[in-house]
Amino acid sequence: MLSKEAEETRANAHLIAAAPDLLEALKGYISLRDKKLAIKYSDETTTEAEKAQIRKAVSDNIIALLVHDDKARAAIAKATQLEKP
Repeated sequence: MLSKEAEETRANAHLIAAAPDLLEALKGYISLRDKKLAIKYSDETTTEAEKAQIRKAVSDNIIALLVHDDKARAAIAKATQLEKP
């Protein structure tokens, strides 16, 4: 059994090792948040081509969000040593 100090040192090492992954995941979230997707979706004024572009943009953002979500979860697991080595 490790001493409290040794456990803290070990936890800090895991957090430091995960820092680049955590930063990458957070940057991804911020990037998505900063992309303001203005959706004005009116059947009367929006063409079918514009609607298709809006649907694709929304779909792309959802996919990107899921990728960053996976990265964030992996980084948290790494930081807290929940993932398998």
